[in-house]
Amino acid sequence: MRHIKNIALALALCMGTSAYAQDCEVQIAAVVDDNLGEIPAASVSQIESALTRLANANGVSKDITYAQFVLTAKIDVLDKHIVAGPPQQIVNNLGVTLYIVDAINRQKYANTYMEVNGVGKSEIKSYNNALSNLKPQNAAIVSFIDKAKKKIMDYYDRQYPNIIKEAEKKASLQQYEEAVALCVSVPSCSKGGNAAMKAGLKIYTKYRNLINEKILVQAKAVWAADQSPEAAAKVAELLAAIDPESSSYGQATTFMNEVKKQTRSDIDFEMREKYHDEVDIQKQTISALREVGVAFGRGQKAQTTNLMWLR
Repeated sequence: MRHIKNIALALALCMGTSAYAQDCEVQIAAVVDDNLGEIPAASVSQIESALTRLANANGVSKDITYAQFVLTAKIDVLDKHIVAGPPQQIVNNLGVTLYIVDAINRQKYANTYMEVNGVGKSEIKSYNNALSNLKPQNAAIVSFIDKAKKKIMDYYDRQYPNIIKEAEKKASLQQYEEAVALCVSVPSCSKGGNAAMKAGLKIYTKYRNLINEKILVQAKAVWAADQSPEAAAKVAELLAAIDPESSSYGQATTFMNEVKKQTRSDIDFEMREKYHDEVDIQKQTISALREVGVAFGRGQKAQTTNLMWLR
């Protein structure tokens, strides 16, 4: 298997019971193998669309580029024949096996098989029309995804302590973005959802403080090198980015006032105000936490995912 092209997806875990919140999600990457066998490479985007459609019908698409859990498909050409025209038509009968697997631990969580037919004036159109017949409402597909989601939830219920330990280890090495991404990967409605969020917030606080300390140091370096109006504008721009909840905010405010006294320019030096609503602070912090996790995933380079063990 060569590199498998990732599609950013997350399947919402809506099981129809009170145990699962509607906004509870598990990250699943839908992937298409570069080695498609008899399937033309031009049909890759159609396969991606088909997998995305199946996932979106059962959840919400998210901007991630990798995940431990994978939605993929094995497609076999069962029959192909030509119907005389005019116009000439190509008929394809495809056997499609859908899988949701744990790609890291090489465990199959669920699979289902179905056959789809497509007719088109060209081979590619025939394949694409066949793939478009993979319907999200198909009872077998709904059951397949539901089965996998329940197993994934069970995985997180059992493994969240280890996931948190791994995140804390990453944080101790100042690999904060990856540590946050690990915490965010634990569904909020799982047994360890609250514990993972609590650990993630602690890690995010350290990450935020480190970033803001660097910003403050940079601003001071700019001002030390040049106290011109242009430098003052740069300082103001940097200081405005410091989070009011960070440990550097007080020092940044003091420094800002010093710069303001020394310059006669009309630059707006106002920094973001402190928040007074604790609930609002928490919501914004959680939102920022999730953004860090998503950004880490988005920034990851494509990796080779070997799914030969599925065959």
